[in-house]
Amino acid sequence: MSDCVRAVRVLGLLAALALLGAACGPPGEGAGDEEADAEATEEDLEEVADDVDEDEAAEVTAELEDVDEDAIVVHDAGWESLWVINEIFAHIVEEGYGHPVEEVTMSTPFLQQALPDGDADVATEMWCINHQDYCDAAFADGSIEQVGTVFSESEQGWYVPRYVIEGDEDRGIEPMAPDLEHVDDLPEHADLFEDPERPGESRLISGITGWDSTNLSNAKVYAYGLDEPFNSQDVGSAAAFDAEIVSAYEDGEPILFYYWAPSWIMAELDLVLLDEPEWTPECDEALAEAAEDPSSAPEEAGCAFAGGEVEQAMNPDLRERAPEVAEMLERMYVGDEPINEALAYFEQEDADADEAARWYLEEFDDWHEWVDDDEVVERVEEALGA
Repeated sequence: MSDCVRAVRVLGLLAALALLGAACGPPGEGAGDEEADAEATEEDLEEVADDVDEDEAAEVTAELEDVDEDAIVVHDAGWESLWVINEIFAHIVEEGYGHPVEEVTMSTPFLQQALPDGDADVATEMWCINHQDYCDAAFADGSIEQVGTVFSESEQGWYVPRYVIEGDEDRGIEPMAPDLEHVDDLPEHADLFEDPERPGESRLISGITGWDSTNLSNAKVYAYGLDEPFNSQDVGSAAAFDAEIVSAYEDGEPILFYYWAPSWIMAELDLVLLDEPEWTPECDEALAEAAEDPSSAPEEAGCAFAGGEVEQAMNPDLRERAPEVAEMLERMYVGDEPINEALAYFEQEDADADEAARWYLEEFDDWHEWVDDDEVVERVEEALGA
């Protein structure tokens, strides 16, 4: 795809998405009632248009204009595991297969347009558990293709430092809320989590601005009836989010926040996940419906976040452009413990994502099976040793 074509297509994403469901054709085989599935697919794919910021569209357009027309474009949404996995992918694809790889920063709503439209080629972490309706629709009609699982044990929810509940004798911290176990216990401890910007009010840090998980967190505040004592606050970037958590942790201060695993925060800090009612498909559906208008969340939308496998996805055209890369993606499984160790290295050694990816490729050899080609392995290892 030429730079000019990329730019024109990105500028037209907002208008073009309304036609996306029809343009992509009927659902794939085994998708159930074709007419009903086609309607659901079109609705789910069109919904993301409302979530894309026009300023972001201009910024992404500018990035894409500088992308090599032969490059495989992977998306960067600003969290550490994604950075490292993107670099692992890039090392193998560039050094082993000879295809250039470029990262383009885009939010999840933008990715949900760019991936089926061909302006992004690969999502190495597609957290479908947070936007399942979209993934089901896009996978069903073939506009994007699921190509495996990158790790199998994800976790997300609301956390507090362990010292809030148990104290920390070594640091001279007394337990602040020894009976805090469940989200239902939060009202009686609301004063503990004072909002620094609104004295006398309490705060939950709900996540990164624009993320699906942040919208779900905001909705759960209302579903649990916590909107009276708690302000739900999002943060503009992952770096600012992590900095606020680490600052509070190092000072031994109470803090309540959404987070996820795998991440270096989970590897480095001793945190406790608060219990919630068990996740159910019915609750998940109610929560997803309330995410666009959190204050509308009904009580039945209150349950734990979904957890489990995190998928990889690609634009189907990649099979024609780079079939060996598409086949490698189908086998690419980074794994739970390896990615946690790589993220710990990332933080402890003050490394960048490229250095953490190199460390992963040198420490683990599972990736040899992904490429299934001794010559590719040799080229990657030679580049690592250079």
